[in-house]
Amino acid sequence: REFFEVIEGLYSSIEAWPGTLPLLSALKERGFPMAIATSSPRESFLKKMQIHPAILEAMDTFVTGDEVVHGKPAPDIFQEAAHRLGCDPKRCVVFEDSPLGIQGAQTAGCLTVALPDQRMPSNLPRFDALGATWTLQAISDFNVSHLNRVSRTGTPVSKP
Repeated sequence: REFFEVIEGLYSSIEAWPGTLPLLSALKERGFPMAIATSSPRESFLKKMQIHPAILEAMDTFVTGDEVVHGKPAPDIFQEAAHRLGCDPKRCVVFEDSPLGIQGAQTAGCLTVALPDQRMPSNLPRFDALGATWTLQAISDFNVSHLNRVSRTGTPVSKP
């Protein structure tokens, strides 16, 4: 319990990635349904979102780690998020900063945007090996027009 109290004390210092809110707005304006699929337990997730209410408000739903049987890298959380959105996972795009998350999203059949955390350079070879649909240095590098290059089956027509 003490560990979680220390972690929760850090939430207020965690900033949203630069470019997150403009991207969410652009996706929302175009009618894309959106969900958060987080390994965090529901209670912790909701506390984090108190710091970033605009992110949560942009979402149609969310799934937390304590709502699925198997956590990442299993596909369960991504499949459940797609189900709650009423979407085929093959038509979903998952933004992830974790190799385990990319692996789980790929196993679910989703398109993936890898956002390697520059503070964890040891993860870079793992991201490279997974071959995400897109690998970006920052979420602000994602242009919604990338989605125009995805076929109706969910296969990228070309990588940007």
